[in-house]
This record gives sequence, structure tokens and C-alpha cells, in this order.
Amino acid sequence: QMLLYGGASGGGKSSWLVGDSAQEFDNPRFRGILLRKSYTEMTNLMDEMEHIYLPLGGRKSDGGKLWRFPAGGMMRLGYMAKDSDVELYTGKPISWLGIDEAQFQTEDRVRSLLPWVSTPTEYGLRDRVRITANPSTPWLRQVFLNGECPVCHPERSVIPAAVYAGARWKKDDSPVMLTTAFIPALLKDNPAYDERKMAMLLSQTADVRKKLIDGCWCHTEGAFFPFLNESYILPYSECSEQWWHLHMIVMDYGMSGSAAATGLYFMNEANRMFKIGEDIERQMYSN
Repeated sequence: QMLLYGGASGGGKSSWLVGDSAQEFDNPRFRGILLRKSYTEMTNLMDEMEHIYLPLGGRKSDGGKLWRFPAGGMMRLGYMAKDSDVELYTGKPISWLGIDEAQFQTEDRVRSLLPWVSTPTEYGLRDRVRITANPSTPWLRQVFLNGECPVCHPERSVIPAAVYAGARWKKDDSPVMLTTAFIPALLKDNPAYDERKMAMLLSQTADVRKKLIDGCWCHTEGAFFPFLNESYILPYSECSEQWWHLHMIVMDYGMSGSAAATGLYFMNEANRMFKIGEDIERQMYSN
């Protein structure tokens, strides 16, 4: 099963990941990997591992990147900043895969790891994939949310904590082949935070508050045009485009990743902007 836990700020995503990984610590065959974009972002994960693993008898090595349990099970931390990093985690079967802040990972990277989350039945382990993210990335919304925001369109999205079969990948519409589930992360569910944390979130702009408090990530990432929302997304046949409308080509490219997008837009008489089409390239190679 693949399970996504995420949405709002302060829901305790990192604690949940580490706690879930510890469920089978007493199985000598247990092997788990917890990945993030880089080691420099793992301070909070390392702190949570000490808090949860030490009482279970876990002992760390390699600066806290590897944990061994008394029965023989092992958990390790890893990084996945680029496509070639996937090769670091293939070749050896594991029963637990955790990916923290998966909105910074591509669909291809995650899919490449799934064949290795497989252990023999006689090991007595449950093969699990656990993901945390703010579900702003299209592939996450497609796989886990039926392509719809659970805050704005709960009737078209998924039921929280319900298990679904039949999810399909965004890239090529092929079947995921695993059951999927989504659990929304909410600030009120984390006893470590109080009204001071909420006050800091309420100090943000309206579009940011909607993301961090309500867990709604419909608005354009980066909020360069905060007026844009889902009401501007219509089938092309309903946009009533005319030749005299102002047309424009908009380009965007990643500063930290090799991706780029080009879109054709038009603006009607009411000064509403609509997207006609878009071309996205996930992997751009420099010469």
C-alpha cells in the first residue's frame, strides 16, 4: 500500500513517518529506507529517530544515518536530489520505503524505487510505502487525490483514510498496481503546537493561510498571480476564445530542478486569463 500524509503545516509529518517505520522493528528481516531531498534537511528526522528508536533498543551509526535494532532489523536515511541518486537504493529488497516532502521528487524517481519494496512472504513483513508532502505536485494529486483538491472539491476527491484500488500514474496513465490512501495533516492533530503556532500562520497572506492552515494547494505555486484559482480552469470549448483576444506565451523553468513549461494563454474582454494549452518537459539537459 502507498499512503500519503500531508496538506497543512504542523501536522507532525516527520514524526508520523518515523513512528510508522518502527512498527516492525522486532522483525530481524526488517529493512527500511527513509529518503529526503538532501542530508542537510534531515535534522528533524534524526531528532525524531532518536526519540522513537532509542527506547526500542535502536543503536545508530554513520552519524545517525543507519539504525540497527536488537532483533537485527535496520533503518537508514538517504537522499534523492537527482535522477541518478535512485541507483543508490536499488538492488536490495526492502519492506518499508518512506519519502519525506515528496513534492520535491519526480514521479519517475518514486516509480523507479517501488519494485524494490518487496519481501518474501515467509519474512512476515508488510511491504509499505509511506509518503509525506504538500500535495501541490500534479502527480501526487493524480495518484492520491483523484486529481482534485479534497478541501475545495471533497465530492470529487477521495475520502480521507479510505483505501482505493485503481489509481493511475500522471505521466502515462498506467496503473499504479498498489492500493492508495490519503490522510490529511492538520495542525490541530499535533499536540506539540498551540495557539502561538496558529497565530504565526494567521499572520500570513490569505493564499498562504489557505495552504498552511486548510491544506488547500490549488493556488498557483509561488503566488505570482494570486488571483488565479480553479475557476479559471475551463475546457477549451467553454472559453469562447476569439481571434481579437490578447494572446500570450508564458514560460517557466526550474531553478533547482531540470524542468520547464511553456503555456499559451489568452485574456478575454472581462480581463480574465485562460490557458489554451501547455507543454511540459520534466528533464532538461544542458549542453
